[in-house]
Amino acid sequence: MKTEKISRKIGEMDGSVLARFEEGHAGGATLFEMVSFLGRLGIAVSGPTVRKYVQTGLLPRSRRIGAKGKHQGSHGVYPAWCVRRIVEIKRRLGEGSTIEEIAGGSMPIQADCMQAAELLERIEEKVARQRERRAARGGRLAEMQRLVGEARRLVLDAAGQTAGPSGVERFAM
Repeated sequence: MKTEKISRKIGEMDGSVLARFEEGHAGGATLFEMVSFLGRLGIAVSGPTVRKYVQTGLLPRSRRIGAKGKHQGSHGVYPAWCVRRIVEIKRRLGEGSTIEEIAGGSMPIQADCMQAAELLERIEEKVARQRERRAARGGRLAEMQRLVGEARRLVLDAAGQTAGPSGVERFAM
């Protein structure tokens, strides 16, 4: 009964709700932000559950971001698309799939492709900044930027990605 209720909520969910979360958290979201957001949507997920998804390769590891200020430590930030991924995992679980079955499919490969695309995007941004600083040597950097951009597009194609109206890339479901 509980899984039917979750499946119904997920089925009724408007994709724009997830897109707004992704746009609002373009730099990433903390575990607390993701769990709170999903809870407001009526999808119960806990920190240990998210960590289990990371362990099975369904979600990427968080990256550590230093808090501003002296001796403030750091916190983990997940890509915003992880919320959409958690919703998809919950949907499949509601349909009767096991975590092992889901992890044995293409989801871990898609997660790796998404991480590769994010890395390539950061490289592309660095190259663009270098080009601005060194306009005289722009020829080599322009070619590098073009190749990195093409690599990112190919990785996104491999992951089955589409770009939303704001340019935020998200999973095509």
